[in-house]
Amino acid sequence: MTDGLIRRRERIIGSGDLGALSDGGVFNPGGIEIDGEIHLLCRAETSTATWNGAFRYTRAAAFWCTLDENLNLGRFTQLAQFPGRRERPEDWRLFRHDGRLYSNHSVYSWDERGFRCRVAVSEVDLERRLVRRGRDLQSALSPQRQEKNWAMFSHGNRLLCIYTVDPYVVFAVDLATGETETVIDAGSLPLKVRFRSGFGLFNSTNPIPWDEQHYLSFFHTYMPSSMPGVRNRLYLQYAMLIDRRTLLPVAITPDPVLAGGGEEGVHPGVHFTMSLAKRGGSLHVLRRSGHAHRQRILERCLESNRRL
Repeated sequence: MTDGLIRRRERIIGSGDLGALSDGGVFNPGGIEIDGEIHLLCRAETSTATWNGAFRYTRAAAFWCTLDENLNLGRFTQLAQFPGRRERPEDWRLFRHDGRLYSNHSVYSWDERGFRCRVAVSEVDLERRLVRRGRDLQSALSPQRQEKNWAMFSHGNRLLCIYTVDPYVVFAVDLATGETETVIDAGSLPLKVRFRSGFGLFNSTNPIPWDEQHYLSFFHTYMPSSMPGVRNRLYLQYAMLIDRRTLLPVAITPDPVLAGGGEEGVHPGVHFTMSLAKRGGSLHVLRRSGHAHRQRILERCLESNRRL
């Protein structure tokens, strides 16, 4: 692991810090920098019943949180959301496009065939304190029963998403219809990472502007739990620079920047990076590790690890 890149690690939010609706934990913070401030859209669970078989009967609460100049939790408020009766939106990543604030998030639903997961984009209306449920997105390729972790970003006047890392596929997204169009299908790229499980490589974060030539995003692989039936995967997180002109990866960290194991919370092996926010000379990495954490990473993190 490239521990030398980590400047410091701190917990931002723990169970109960957002009131009774967060007694079951605070997870998977979508983060974004707005006018020099870092904001989070967090998933809060009322109780641990969610992890004990009540997933389809509980609902995640959406909380908007503002961090102060020292990245401590400041103001927070619950945002209303309007899910269907048999669906569960959660894990709200954030991005801006065409002057508006949006969240790309998972939506779980269930029927007689079992669970299904799809991706939706919803507008975040901070003035009215709500997440306005948007359209489900339709994959331009053969849709899977579980679609998740699409990495959305605004590029010029187009909304794009990295659909998959391996193979490397980029879609253009029409928010009005939910339809997508393949703009890049580069197949399997030579992403030379040191640790890679047989499950593949997957998106972790939305890409963010890094410099005038590049976007930055994180992707991951994972190892299964050593305990049968226990969903306590070990996640390994890598960083990737994407050329703004070609939209192709040009540099990655060959070793994991961050990894799980020994974390606090209900899933000690789960260290899932949800979002990135650059402010000044620091990159803030916002992650789930049983609770929401922040990590400051030196700006040179990819300069010394250019390798594809």
